[in-house]
Amino acid sequence: MKNTGLFRLLGVTLIATVLAACAAKQTPTQRTAKPVETVTEQPAREIEDAQQKLAMARTVWQEQRDPLLRDSYLIDAADAYISTGDSKRALQIIYTLRERGVSQQLQDELNLVTAAVYIDARVAPDKLLPLVTSTQLNGKWQRRQLLLQHQLYLASNQYLNAANSKLMLDDATAETVADVWRWVNLASDSERSRASSQFPLLRPYLVLYDLLKTQGLNTTQLRESIDQFRQVYRGHPVAENLDVLIRDPASIDALDMDELVVLLPLSGRFENTGNAVKEGILSGYYRQLKSASASSLPQLRFIDTQGKPPARLIEEIGEAQWVLGPLLKDTLDALLPLLPPRVSMLALNRPIQLPKSVQASDSEDNLALLPDSALNTEENPADAEQHSSAGLLDEPLTGKQEGIQKSQGQALFFALAPEDEAYQLAEVIYAKGYRAPIVVSAQASLYQRMQSAFTERWAQLNAGRVADKRVNLTQVSFTDSASLRDGITRALDVAQSNDRISQIKYMINEEVYNMPRNRQDIDAVVVFASPQHTELLNPMVEASLLPANNARVPVYATSRSMDYDSGKNQWRDLQNVRFLDMPWMLPDHPWQPLTDQVSQIWPNRLTQSRRLFAFGVDAYNLLPDLANMHAYPQTSAQGLTGELKLKDNGVITRTLPRAIINDEEIQIITE
Repeated sequence: MKNTGLFRLLGVTLIATVLAACAAKQTPTQRTAKPVETVTEQPAREIEDAQQKLAMARTVWQEQRDPLLRDSYLIDAADAYISTGDSKRALQIIYTLRERGVSQQLQDELNLVTAAVYIDARVAPDKLLPLVTSTQLNGKWQRRQLLLQHQLYLASNQYLNAANSKLMLDDATAETVADVWRWVNLASDSERSRASSQFPLLRPYLVLYDLLKTQGLNTTQLRESIDQFRQVYRGHPVAENLDVLIRDPASIDALDMDELVVLLPLSGRFENTGNAVKEGILSGYYRQLKSASASSLPQLRFIDTQGKPPARLIEEIGEAQWVLGPLLKDTLDALLPLLPPRVSMLALNRPIQLPKSVQASDSEDNLALLPDSALNTEENPADAEQHSSAGLLDEPLTGKQEGIQKSQGQALFFALAPEDEAYQLAEVIYAKGYRAPIVVSAQASLYQRMQSAFTERWAQLNAGRVADKRVNLTQVSFTDSASLRDGITRALDVAQSNDRISQIKYMINEEVYNMPRNRQDIDAVVVFASPQHTELLNPMVEASLLPANNARVPVYATSRSMDYDSGKNQWRDLQNVRFLDMPWMLPDHPWQPLTDQVSQIWPNRLTQSRRLFAFGVDAYNLLPDLANMHAYPQTSAQGLTGELKLKDNGVITRTLPRAIINDEEIQIITE
């Protein structure tokens, strides 16, 4: 196998002096080459010095004319140079061998040293991984292969493959067990679901993860299951290191809350916004009251934050130890530095910047995004996307946390972050195998931020791909319906196709019977726009995009493109649009009795207010689970606003279900 292009790029020259004799024309011989296994018995193979191995290669060729043994020494020499960090000389040897060709018996070893020399040269992992997949290696080369596989799997975020190769490579020390557990946690749910049969060595780790995920919110049941896990896996390194890997359920105290102070804007510009959240909080409170005595629930005290300086709010909080809110970004940023150490807060927003004590550079969520706007939709739904000062809905933040987030007091952050949806949408589209989407976004701040979040996550997902397989995102921004139509037409090259047809008609003075052609590399369309603009865009896409295989190009959107106030007619123009939204807004959710009750009380409630109500319900319901969610980040709460997980930076994120519009009906996507 020849693969010279990779090496020519670096402008490597040959080793003329050392390899001159080895590169001489080979004389045909009838002798059988020595198998690789016998080469390992030669004393010279154990010499670590690369120069000596080069000398042995020259000698064995001059004296025995044995190409197999000569090339084996040369591969060893290249490997020795790599070990000493002399990649230039290693490349010279590798380039020579690949140009000349080696015996099939040595091809796997040559592939290994090729991968080894390029692993630190910013070559995409998926270019190198095929070089380290042989099943024929043994001895030192098998260990070398496992090490390279482990490094490449980590570089390409294939965490379970990396964990498996690590276990095959090293003894299961406490450090190795901790590393493997961390990688198992970094993998996606779909990867973990397939891994049990694929990687038997990982089964105890996967069982433990599933146990924490499904029972992490039930301390009593979890304690029993962990005791059973210790019995089943007695003597296994995971069981022996369990106290280091996870927290003992017995150490988690039940929630002790006598009073809950709720900070919301209950007057002024954001009165309707605050009241929608308040109604959700009260709904959650009274639903708990049905199954518990009043004495076991905290007393609720609502404080209007409108126009109050942070010092005044601290004074009104008084001796309370639990705070829910504030809702507005400006209020949160001003209040956090003054929060007393005894106070625990679940903020209903995210600060512009996490406190310094919890920031770190190794966060998974590498997004630095602008704050979102506060939405006061009851007052003026049309202006919802224009408010930018207060920031009700905010972005994923970076930072890693040891223990519950500490600034002055203790704070966790829960918000309806639109960037979370864009981030999830990028992962969904990438997982479906689409590689050349077009991203269409309105120029309003909200949608531009979502577009930026999608773009950044898309770049992260593509980071491990070979450069020539990456496709730059085609992006279209628009301000109104006219610029939307023009931008879509130009992005799809339909305008250029129409121009060419017109030119041909003019030149031949005859009617040209042809349809405008469009780009056939586009495999998906992503929309960050208002419901009204999304309704306009979807028919444009259907009319303009037809791939070579005649398959329909899917259109993806977020909840910000969905409006449930206009009746069923709006769904006609959204046919086949796939979108994310909170379970509360979708059919067949498990809270139908609550939906019926809310519809009776507020029959004309707007879409955004319904979402804010669900946000309030989830915020209150989360409080008893926060300690367990912090102790066991594998677990999640199934809320009205999505699947809720607490990240190690103190931020609660949402994963939303997917749906599709089909025949003017919303259908849940379960695949």
